[in-house]
Amino acid sequence: MKKIAYVGNKNNFEIYKILHTRIKEVKNLNSELYHVEDKLENLDDYLKEYDAAFFEDNLKNKYDFIFKKDDLVEKIFLKKIAFKELLKYSNFKIENSNVLILETNEYFNAIYEALKENQINKIHLASIKSNNTIKLEKGEYFKNFLDIERLNNIDLIINLTDIGSMFNIDESPLKRDTNITAKFVLDLVKIPLETTLLKQFKQKGSTLINGIDLTIIEIIMLLLLLFDRKDIYYFEFIKQLHVYIYKKINPRTKDNIDEITTSKEFLKLLKGHIK
Repeated sequence: MKKIAYVGNKNNFEIYKILHTRIKEVKNLNSELYHVEDKLENLDDYLKEYDAAFFEDNLKNKYDFIFKKDDLVEKIFLKKIAFKELLKYSNFKIENSNVLILETNEYFNAIYEALKENQINKIHLASIKSNNTIKLEKGEYFKNFLDIERLNNIDLIINLTDIGSMFNIDESPLKRDTNITAKFVLDLVKIPLETTLLKQFKQKGSTLINGIDLTIIEIIMLLLLLFDRKDIYYFEFIKQLHVYIYKKINPRTKDNIDEITTSKEFLKLLKGHIK
């Protein structure tokens, strides 16, 4: 059996755990996913107890997935690989596009590199804080949340804030009456629900991309690499897993989805209905 360590947030781990369990059942994989909170100084120490380790936060040299293969240690930037696949899955063409990114988190470096590698036209990064560790190239701009209201011709908005998560599920990082429009909107909040941000842009006719699909692609790609099973990655399987995780966490009918409006209710769903 392959033992996989997930190093990161417990709530996020629960989502990966559900998906992992489903995939291994359907695809007959012999593995188990374990939650680990503490980061070890020597990363090779993870592989003394586990066959692989996936890190929620990027490590200094950018890779976030390590695993044993033929007595060697493979080091992969899984988030970047998964993000590229997500854009393909969503039919978004990066080339010559204008992208607005809201804040930075553990996915920023992966997303930024993926966009730059595919000849993006312009990046706007909106932030309420100055972050000197982020080095943007010429023609890319830091914006505050007031300035972005003046932007136009945005092809993709990516939300990297945690606004809209289980702790503030009825909130949005943008004004309720925002003037911004975009062809595509990606909310990386890891919940299989239509967030308030996505609802805002659904009314504007945008194509919506749910962050849970990135989580699904990550765990599939992780298992693909670990087991060398290319047959487990295909778009229809992503769709099936999306429906599965939605029904698992939200056993209500779709018509009642708007009833979930408080963090308390969602936590109850997350912790009480996962079996």
